[in-house]
Amino acid sequence: MKEKRCTQCGKVKPLTEFYRQASSKDGHKQECKLCSLARVREYGKTDKAREAKRRYRQSRQGQQTEREYRQSQARKDAVYRYRSSARGKKQMRQRCLHVRRNNSLAYKAHYSIHNAICRGQFPSPKALGCLCCDKDAQVYHHHMGYAQEHWFDVLPLCRLCHSAIHRRAYATAEAEGRAP
Repeated sequence: MKEKRCTQCGKVKPLTEFYRQASSKDGHKQECKLCSLARVREYGKTDKAREAKRRYRQSRQGQQTEREYRQSQARKDAVYRYRSSARGKKQMRQRCLHVRRNNSLAYKAHYSIHNAICRGQFPSPKALGCLCCDKDAQVYHHHMGYAQEHWFDVLPLCRLCHSAIHRRAYATAEAEGRAP
């Protein structure tokens, strides 16, 4: 694994501990993530940062961003309140049962992977990373089939790469004139 010395703290750390920067020679910043975070926090406490934030909030773009944020928060709050209500909880239970009944093989496949990971029989996807882009794969996303013999034929993918695989499959199915 490649390592680099941080210019701020002077410690030698792996490249994963440095933010990326395309313009630098090795593709990473000169200071480690911890030092960078400390520098940004210190800057945030200065009068210069407070003034820049105030100017941005008063600008047209800042006001538009604030409006969009408030609208999205209002929608999220409404959904949360509904899902927390008795009627919302009942509907979510019914929806989960409906999905399990209609996709029972997929449900069983997902839980067989989950249980195998918990028992230590299958490696965690976080330890493997995404097969396409090498980012963190939080869960095994792509099953190669839901028949019982394919339950453990899975690929650790990040959400973006998993969506891209399904978009390509959907477009291919449409082009060939068959149902996706």
